[in-house]
Amino acid sequence: DWGSIRIGSSDMIMHAFLLPYLERFHKDYPKVRISTITASTPETIASLRARRIDLGVVFSPVEENEDLDIIPVCTVQDTFVAGNTFRHLEGSVLSLDEVAKLPLVCPEKGTSTRAYLDAFFQSHGVVLDPECELATTVLIVPFAERGLGVGITVRRFAEESLRAGSVFELQTAQKIPERAIAVVTRRRSQISHAGHAFIRCLTGKETEEAGGEQPREKCSPG
Repeated sequence: DWGSIRIGSSDMIMHAFLLPYLERFHKDYPKVRISTITASTPETIASLRARRIDLGVVFSPVEENEDLDIIPVCTVQDTFVAGNTFRHLEGSVLSLDEVAKLPLVCPEKGTSTRAYLDAFFQSHGVVLDPECELATTVLIVPFAERGLGVGITVRRFAEESLRAGSVFELQTAQKIPERAIAVVTRRRSQISHAGHAFIRCLTGKETEEAGGEQPREKCSPG
C-alpha cells in the first residue's frame, strides 16, 4: 500500500532533522499521505508497539528488544551552549562539576535524552539538577540565547545560532559521548512500500540492508 505513512518522533528531531527529508519524500512520492506524531522516545516506542505509527525516528540508545528493529541513521553529539550572559566563560575548559553548578536548561524527565544525560552526569559522580526542564526541546537554544541558562542540546541543532554568534559552545573536560538518530520499526511487521521508501530516503540504503550498517557521520537529505 503506497497510500499513507505514519511517523513518530520528538519535536526536536521533527523540527531540526526530519523536515528536509519529509520535503524530499513528498516531492518524490506526492500521492503518499504523511501523518506525524511528536512525542518523547518512550511514547513513540509505545505508539509503535500499539500500531498507531508505522515507524519511529528517535535518539539512541533504544532499549534492545526482540520485537523492534533499530536502524541507525547518523551520529550526533550533545553539547553545552550559552548566550552572552555567560560570555565570560568562553574559552575556559570547565569540569562537569563546575558545569553542574550553572543554571542548566535541558529536556524534562521521562525522555530518552534526559535519561541519557542523567546517566552521563552520574557516571562522573555528578547530579544533573537543571534550572529549567523543558517539555519542548526546540526551546532549549532560544532559552540559552536569552540568558535563561546554559542549554544542553544536540550540536547540529544549534549550528545556526552558533554561526550567528547568539550562543557559543561551552568547553568541558568531559565530553558527552556521541549517540545516534535511528529508525525503529516493529520486527516481523509488514512495512508498506511507502514505509520502505521513506527509510531508504533516510538511510540511502534498502531497508533489508540497513540494519547492519553503522550510523553515517553526517545527516543530510542531499
